[in-house]
Amino acid sequence: MQESRTFDTFTHVSTDAAEGLINYLQQLNQGQIIVGVSADEPRANLDIALSTLRQFGVEVSELRWRGSFGFVAQKGFPSKTVIRKARDEAASRVNPPHFTATVGGITLHCLMSFRL
Repeated sequence: MQESRTFDTFTHVSTDAAEGLINYLQQLNQGQIIVGVSADEPRANLDIALSTLRQFGVEVSELRWRGSFGFVAQKGFPSKTVIRKARDEAASRVNPPHFTATVGGITLHCLMSFRL
């Protein structure tokens, strides 16, 4: 892992976190791999970043209250994106999104967290 960033689109009432996410994703180099993981209520203030996420193959506009998601994406290759999501709070509680992906011989295990 080269770096880790947090963009809290739940507790920030403004769009600052979503704008930070947009800026971060746009500055990535072509071909860079990113792992995104959500917790609790990621969609609260994420709307302005949805089109940027779509460019990475991450479509989460249908998520409802406390829906969760996680993804592995490579910039410039949206068709390669692996995404798992739980549409709402009930689905997040019962079966939070999770996946295992192998990237360049490195195995990534991701389990989204959910808290109340």
